[in-house]
Amino acid sequence: MKHTPPDSSLPRPRIATEDASVVRARGRQRAGIVGAVLAVFMGGIGLRGVQLALDPDARVLDIAAEKRWKNVSTQGPRGTVLDHDGNVLAESVKQPAISVDPVAMRERAFEAVKLEHLKDRLDEATLKRVADEGARVALDQTGKDLAGVLVLPLDEVLSVLHSERRYVRLARNVHPEVADQIRDLGLLDKGVIIEENYRRFYPQGGFAAQLVGFVDDNGIGRQGLEQHFEEELAGSSLETVHRVNRWGSLLELFRRDERTAGGHAIKTTIDHTIQQALERSLAVVMEQSKPISATAVVVEVRTGRIVAMATGPQFDPNHLTDDFTNTHNIAVGNATEPGSVLKPFTMAGALTAGVVTPDDIIETSSPYQMYGVSISDDHPHPALTVSEIIKYSSNIGASKIAAKMGGEVLYASMESFGFGARSEIETQGEAVGVRHPWGKPGPVELATVSFGQGCTATPLQLAMATATIANGGVRMRPMIIDEIDDAFGRVVRKSEPIEVRRVVSAQVAAQVTRAMEMVIEEGGTGTRAAIPGYKVAGKTGTAQKPKNGTYSAARYSSFIGFAPSNDPVFAMAIVVDEATVGSRYGGVVAAPVFAEVIGEALRLYHVAPDPALLPVPKATHVNAPALAPSLLLVDANVPEIPAALARVEDEDAPNSPVRMSWMDGAWALPDLNGRPMRDVLAGLQRSGLTLHVEGTGRLASMDPMPGTWVVPGETVQLRFQ
Repeated sequence: MKHTPPDSSLPRPRIATEDASVVRARGRQRAGIVGAVLAVFMGGIGLRGVQLALDPDARVLDIAAEKRWKNVSTQGPRGTVLDHDGNVLAESVKQPAISVDPVAMRERAFEAVKLEHLKDRLDEATLKRVADEGARVALDQTGKDLAGVLVLPLDEVLSVLHSERRYVRLARNVHPEVADQIRDLGLLDKGVIIEENYRRFYPQGGFAAQLVGFVDDNGIGRQGLEQHFEEELAGSSLETVHRVNRWGSLLELFRRDERTAGGHAIKTTIDHTIQQALERSLAVVMEQSKPISATAVVVEVRTGRIVAMATGPQFDPNHLTDDFTNTHNIAVGNATEPGSVLKPFTMAGALTAGVVTPDDIIETSSPYQMYGVSISDDHPHPALTVSEIIKYSSNIGASKIAAKMGGEVLYASMESFGFGARSEIETQGEAVGVRHPWGKPGPVELATVSFGQGCTATPLQLAMATATIANGGVRMRPMIIDEIDDAFGRVVRKSEPIEVRRVVSAQVAAQVTRAMEMVIEEGGTGTRAAIPGYKVAGKTGTAQKPKNGTYSAARYSSFIGFAPSNDPVFAMAIVVDEATVGSRYGGVVAAPVFAEVIGEALRLYHVAPDPALLPVPKATHVNAPALAPSLLLVDANVPEIPAALARVEDEDAPNSPVRMSWMDGAWALPDLNGRPMRDVLAGLQRSGLTLHVEGTGRLASMDPMPGTWVVPGETVQLRFQ
């Protein structure tokens, strides 16, 4: 169909036009309506703003806090662990950790690229590509600097910086000098974070390590005192408020006093010198006998205070590996068959029950057959008194004593000494030990328990039971914690000795003590435990070690004892697990440890030896030999000694009331306490000893103590007051 254009010759219709004033009026009306709507809208927004300012919504506050503020909970420094002498065994030291926020670092690097001069020359897309490349180069340089300072593989660091993670710890426990290098390189401005963390440090290394325990990578106590006192040592948390920028980096930090969050200080009863002596002696056993382990406990008899507890081989908690074999506290946590060291407690139970007396004679012909089982003695005798059964360690004699007692009496006696129950010592992982169930044990089970087989005990239980005999039959609770102080040094808890119960009478304890003294005397099994100048009571043990359900050729070598037996101060138990070189007998392997450690402990505590028990040389000279005058050393910290005392004239010496005994090249130091300085120096003038003098007046103490044998040239400390 063809379109026909309109005829232009026809007249056009006229359109009516409005007056301009009408149009303007209508425009003003519409503008007013729109303005009113906008005013209402803006007014609503303003009112809402006022409402949010005066009474903000909790959700708004949460969002604002999350974006601009950050609450961080941090644990305060862990408390210290100390020995009784105040030496630090474990402490927390500040050691930096290095972390990064890769996302924030990239944003910083991007904004740091200066491209203002290129904005007029490059389009937006090209400008962004250039900025991205500049940020990547800057980030790579930061990665190279970090890798060099932290000694980390470069590709490992770069993979972290180019990741989408928000927080990555690159290194923990770095040296403070490393943190200083990072600051000097300006890496903090590029988003690297230095965290002042705490690291557990053990200044004494492996000293008492099994007792103290250690902490894991998260700062949580594992094993020993570190685990048992986790709550006290860890302390409380610190809430710190951080203001952050839009990248999440810290702008400022509000701190509280760190002491409010510090952990308590745990002061133990461990005597530093005795612990050192014990660890040194056990190290010798480990070297000479090549056992799996050797462990021992030393107890202060009257208080139950543990003054030393050690296990070999040691470990250093500063350098832990994935092998935690040696970190276990065997003294508390391992219950093994005690063997013959249990016989004194069998005797104590029998004496208490009244079924035997120390002088009763028991037939002990070896071997002894009972119900198809053969019991034999390593040192056979046809007959022995009850006391001699302990001296010669007769299994047959112990079996016959147990038969007189019966199972109920024997087990009750063992339980009263603390076997088969926790001692309540304040450390982690204490084992209970086992015995045959209550009821009526068979005669064979009863016999084996009497000499320490078919039951188990920990070294700690053996030490505390031995201390019970030494303490006149009174059992004390083992005490390993002396005191606990808070972060301000205030005493939170002070431990006091706790008497658990009387186990046997003082008379029975004395009778068992006499039998144990015979073990150390000539002919006994424990002569190597003798300490010159002191009476010693002890008992050896050599127990078969069960393996795969049967007794093997391996042995537990053990010794228990206390000294001086006439006035006990220290008790001790030693257990050596499977000595593989040399003898396996407890009297050979374990007894010397007792002599060395307890001997040093007695000297340390100034327990005077009995001169009658000191070795007597072959020849005795009535007159002292003519020796050179003694060397006199005067302490510079005290007033100068008058010249008349600094050099005692020869003619003064014969007039001195002090007399000394000379025996086969050695002097027996006389008791000079309370004597005036002039008499003391005159009496020692010709001894050839080196005399170190402190103070003036009368003699208050001397070291070595009176009765000790010394040779010319040896130093004697003399303190006057």
